[in-house]
Amino acid sequence: MVSKREAERQREARARAVEAAERAGGRQRRRRRRIIGVMAALVSLAMILPLAAGIFSIVTGGNSSDSAGPTSTTPTATIPAFVKPGRTITGPIPCPATDGTELRTTTFSGPPPMCIDPAATYSVDVATTKGNVVLTIDPSLDAEAANLFIVLAEYHYFEGLPIYTNAVDGPAISGDAGSLDPGFSIAATPAVPTTSTSASTPATSTGTSGGAAYRIGSVVMAADRNQRISTRFAVVISQDVADALSANPVNPVIGEVSSGLGVLTSIVEDPAAVLGDPATLGSWLDNAIRIDSVSVTRSGTP
Repeated sequence: MVSKREAERQREARARAVEAAERAGGRQRRRRRRIIGVMAALVSLAMILPLAAGIFSIVTGGNSSDSAGPTSTTPTATIPAFVKPGRTITGPIPCPATDGTELRTTTFSGPPPMCIDPAATYSVDVATTKGNVVLTIDPSLDAEAANLFIVLAEYHYFEGLPIYTNAVDGPAISGDAGSLDPGFSIAATPAVPTTSTSASTPATSTGTSGGAAYRIGSVVMAADRNQRISTRFAVVISQDVADALSANPVNPVIGEVSSGLGVLTSIVEDPAAVLGDPATLGSWLDNAIRIDSVSVTRSGTP
């Protein structure tokens, strides 16, 4: 016969087991929600948000094809330019000056030509209002996507743009200019759908375009719902993000963070970095964390 004390211990043990299972289930549900949010953040920045005034279609720049398109009866939020416009190139696009003296350009007549050396690597120093981040861009991972990023950087396209996230534990995203249309997009080459869990293991090429695993610190060009890339890029901050991207590998990897990952982590944890309700977009832009300057240095062969 079980004693009263023993019965109480058994009841307490069962209660603790139920509580532990509920906590584990909650963690799993939260992780699933984070992953869904991450995929929504990167696969498409065309967000349909239910608001008190109706359903607003928000197309936050980057890719002109990345739009869900509201119906004629749906009110549309007015999206401002996220930064002052720079020069517009209407004719053939020349390769930018590599010494940092190129005029800032925000609108192009089409995709840029191949300007980088596919056999070299490039160090990109991104100065933000939160600190400096250094990216190593490796064209052997995806030459076309890497060229797009480097050309935009040397045209000073990213300077002044906000860095943001729109998912819990999401990636650090930039390159969106709001109502400023860059004038082009190109087809993305999907990345290899595998991940590395070690932050110390460098991204490695498979010898094909888009040939690197997603991992913490990976730099990717963010594709829209039509699997096209333009000006938007992102940095993987957590393993949840890496796992989510591997499940649908449409965002080509172009390099990794070589220093300053903690700066980006602090940015996505800052409430000022969360892109939310379009009704408060103006005040969000006033307080946004931004890119101050970007400088590019060719680092030699990989």
